[in-house]
Amino acid sequence: MVDSDSDNAPAGEQDNDDEPMSHAERGKKGGRPPLATREDVLDAVREVLAESDAPIVRTPDVVKRLPIGNQTTRDHLGTLVEQSELRSLSVGSGKVWWIDESEDGDSPDEQDDDGPIFKL
Repeated sequence: MVDSDSDNAPAGEQDNDDEPMSHAERGKKGGRPPLATREDVLDAVREVLAESDAPIVRTPDVVKRLPIGNQTTRDHLGTLVEQSELRSLSVGSGKVWWIDESEDGDSPDEQDDDGPIFKL
């Protein structure tokens, strides 16, 4: 009778400490590759902004640069908003994102008390 899954592991890949391996450890041992971090997502946003004339990025443009899916990318982007690293705005059925470069985290329209940013 087999007591643990480690008895079935290929030679040299047994884990004796009974703790799950991190994504990085699995990547080193030929398992699932490491996932992107929030810093990787922020770097992808910076890359898209650097290659564009627009001050905003769309989610699909960020997703194309990362080894993770749409939902995980959106989750990371949302966390970066919570951490005041990024700002976002819902546009239609999607969102646009930009780097929050203000010192107090206010959006541009909150900083300008002289009126709206855009005039019709």
